[in-house]
Amino acid sequence: MRLFDRQPMEDDPDGVYYDIELQAPGLHAVIERVVAWKHHNGVDGFLGSIAAGFRGWAGIRAWQSDDRDLQVEAEFTSGGHVNLTWRILPWRHATGRWDSSVTVRLEAGEQMATAAADVRSFLQAP
Repeated sequence: MRLFDRQPMEDDPDGVYYDIELQAPGLHAVIERVVAWKHHNGVDGFLGSIAAGFRGWAGIRAWQSDDRDLQVEAEFTSGGHVNLTWRILPWRHATGRWDSSVTVRLEAGEQMATAAADVRSFLQAP
């Protein structure tokens, strides 16, 4: 999973666009112009809350973008790991739509905290 091509919104200084790429063996999917708001609990805030819960939780925690074109689910697993499933759903209103997902397994402590900080830094950059 990779976030890239962050661009400020021309008409709103509190928003940015970014693209997401999912890759795994036999899979390559990209969604463009996902929206993030600087003063809104976005994916960076969600990942930060997951990192803060490094001692674990029951069930699945989920977040989705306002446009519902990006969804992230977090599941705490045995051995102190978090499975983060990133799902992209481009063209959700069009016929012939598709979606794709990839699951990233991270250590619940430092790896999760680093990932959350990296996403926050990417989205909040000046």
